[in-house]
Amino acid sequence: AQLSTYFYGFSEMMKLREKNEKAADFKERAYHDKLLSFGSPSLRHLHQLMATEQMKESLANGFRGAADKK
Repeated sequence: AQLSTYFYGFSEMMKLREKNEKAADFKERAYHDKLLSFGSPSLRHLHQLMATEQMKESLANGFRGAADKK
């Protein structure tokens, strides 16, 4: 039972990383720092936290980009 639990966690973490690696500005160090900043939430919550952070960063970058165009 323990091995299957670890494998599930590993698989979910790899899915999360692959999803984040698709971003043009992906930096491994920043990804790990962000991941570790949340502590040890369940994987379900970690997916939500990472998605929320990505949304915040996208919005902030979008607003900065719009201000630069003026």
